[in-house]
Amino acid sequence: MGFSASTYPDGWKKTYEKPGFVMVDPILIPSHCTGSRAKRWSEIKVPDIKGVLKKAGNHGLKFGATVIRSQNGHVSLLNTARSDQEYTDGEVVQLSEWFDMFLFFFSEDP
Repeated sequence: MGFSASTYPDGWKKTYEKPGFVMVDPILIPSHCTGSRAKRWSEIKVPDIKGVLKKAGNHGLKFGATVIRSQNGHVSLLNTARSDQEYTDGEVVQLSEWFDMFLFFFSEDP
């Protein structure tokens, strides 16, 4: 089952959809998309060779958090961002718990 939704600004979506941009997004580097984890964007230490995160910041997406769940060859991601402040530890935990519930209720497995 595939599902995608975005409430990011239209300008950012147009920028991000440019050919190859997704392939250099440090948030989506395969080494980060294994296992189950939650990280603030500021904690991801992969070179941002195309300035993806800086460009996101230019659209008001300055502080972000990513929740990754990988199981049975399937990877699920929740990306959130805002302009005002870094996500707290408690907020990252809440995002993880919410995403786990979402995946449980919308899972194809019985």
